[in-house]
Formats: sequence, C-alpha cells, structure tokens
Amino acid sequence: MGRVRKAGFLLFFLSGFILGVLLGCASLSAFISYRLDEYHQRIAILNSIIDEKNMVLEKLEDNINKKKLIVKDIEINLTSKEDELINIELKKYIQKKLGTFVGKEVKKVEADMLWEVINQRIMKIGGKEYRLKANKVVISEIINIWIEIQPLKK
Repeated sequence: MGRVRKAGFLLFFLSGFILGVLLGCASLSAFISYRLDEYHQRIAILNSIIDEKNMVLEKLEDNINKKKLIVKDIEINLTSKEDELINIELKKYIQKKLGTFVGKEVKKVEADMLWEVINQRIMKIGGKEYRLKANKVVISEIINIWIEIQPLKK
C-alpha cells in the first residue's frame, strides 16, 4: 500500500510540475511575442520617418541656393479604422508617390495633379485591397493631404 501511495504522489507531483513548466513557457512566450510585436511596430515607424526625412533632405539640398518658396515636406493625415502597421505602409506608399513634389516651387505644384495621383487609387497590402479617397489638399511649403482609407470587400 505504501508503494502505491508513493507512486501516486510521484505521478501527481510530476504531472503538476510538467503542467507548471508548460504554463510558464506559454505565458513567457505570450509576453515575449507581445514585446516583439511592439518593437516591430516601433521599428517600422522609425524606418518610415527616416525614409521621409532622407527624401526631404535630398530635395532640399538640390534647391539650397534658390531663394524661391519651395515645398519642403508632405504631411499626410489618414482617417482609417485599420491597424497601425497598415497605416504606416499606406503613408510610406503615398510619400513615395508624392515625393516628386518635394523641392518644387509652390507656384509650380498643381493641386489637380496632386489630387489625381492619390484620389480613387487602389492599394494592396497584406492580401487586402484599400481605396484611397482624398478629402482635402492644402499646398504651401508643407503640402497637407487628408485621405480616407476604405477597405475593399472581395
């Protein structure tokens, strides 16, 4: 009878120990993946900012000797219910499309051309399609564009 109790206790102890190790590994894995996702998102934001600043710097270096009013930056305001990473990708895409306007004289930037470059454009990110709808464009040294993102349903 003593051996049966010891074997039952040992089995109970080992199963509890194994269950504890598994639960600890699962919780640690969840915590690490959460932190990893945060870092990935932060890195994507910082890379996007670096790309924007490099593009602006190159355009401004080309026009440094000119005293005319030139476009120095493009500010994009998105209205979207999508994930932050999708918004970052969309902003990066729009910055690339509108990058040719940075460094131009404000007088030579055509609002209609800006509008046509963005309005009703369909973009595909991560297997989903999104339609860009330009709401408002303000042209000065900083071009401000308000864009609404509409996911397309398949």
